[in-house]
Amino acid sequence: MNSRYKGIFFITLSALSFAFMNAFVRLSGDLPSVQKSFFRNMVAFFIALVMILRSRDGFKIEKGNLKYMILRATFGTVGILCIIWYYQMRQC
Repeated sequence: MNSRYKGIFFITLSALSFAFMNAFVRLSGDLPSVQKSFFRNMVAFFIALVMILRSRDGFKIEKGNLKYMILRATFGTVGILCIIWYYQMRQC
């Protein structure tokens, strides 16, 4: 598969994944946003772990990039919390 079709495939897969996340947030009821975010991130962790193990390249964080990785993880987590909070507020 060439890179153009691979890009289209992954963009479509991303949109589908966000649609499923919205549906599961709605189906989960009155769980706290932090708990919903935890389970969403746990699923993402296992998907990323499988991808890392399949690539056999491993995963190593260089010293100069550690603060940027922590910053990215923090903003990503806050973003997911905001999305889930928005979905919950929209249901009211």
